[in-house]
Amino acid sequence: MKIENWVRLSIAFNASCSRIHKYIDFDNAEQSLNKLLSSNTLQAEKYARVYKAVSSEQLYSVFSACQMNNINIITPESSSYPTKLRELADPPAVLYAVGDLSVTEENNCIAVIGARNCSEYSLVAADRFSWRMAKEGITIISGMAKGADQAAHIGALNANGKTVALLGCGLLYDYPRGSMNIKRAIAENGAVVSEYLPGAVPAKYYFKQRNRLITGLSDGVLVVQAAEKSGSLNSAYHAIEQGRELFVLPPHDVFDPEYFGQAALLADGARLALSPEDIIGYMKK
Repeated sequence: MKIENWVRLSIAFNASCSRIHKYIDFDNAEQSLNKLLSSNTLQAEKYARVYKAVSSEQLYSVFSACQMNNINIITPESSSYPTKLRELADPPAVLYAVGDLSVTEENNCIAVIGARNCSEYSLVAADRFSWRMAKEGITIISGMAKGADQAAHIGALNANGKTVALLGCGLLYDYPRGSMNIKRAIAENGAVVSEYLPGAVPAKYYFKQRNRLITGLSDGVLVVQAAEKSGSLNSAYHAIEQGRELFVLPPHDVFDPEYFGQAALLADGARLALSPEDIIGYMKK
């Protein structure tokens, strides 16, 4: 199927909307698209109308922005589409990527996740664990948010290792503000990836949805800080559903609510990570 049609579909179904999988079989995309466009059910007609309403000007702006900024458009029919994402219940219809996503195929991958407003303890742990694992050839996956995510990416970069950032906004949107230089460094040592249009502004829903991709691209997940209700726990639950190995840093303070999520994960059977070697040893079995 043409790349333009995949982009139209991602716009019609709002990128990460899982309803796309009700209508489009990624292994038989063109036939299922034709079926959607000829359907007379109320819900299918709604998506078919939105699909047909995507203008040539909209498509031109997307492809022009990608060409000007060296952004690759990756679909499920592309050879560069990550194998691990194909296995998800709701893989993305389109990925926009700068850099080289093959680092997720060639190396073991660990997602490092934690709070934006995390403690110094968690920041240091994210940096040091990522640095050590990257030195061992493990690709570090994270979400580029302030706090633990950026510490993980920077730790990997300082080790001259590979790292991949999954965004909750478009690749061209400067979020977190002032992070474009870090994104460029990541792209030179891995990839920066989003399922959202290049200029898409961040949204709370987008971050929750991209968490499935952070864990989905990984072989294991390290939680460095998680409150009782947090994005880190959302990612941890994705990891469990996807069958990824879950590692958890010891809580810095078991009486602090900012670490209650970690305590709960450990109580439920997650692996305690006392050092990077605990994860490296598991990955190299």
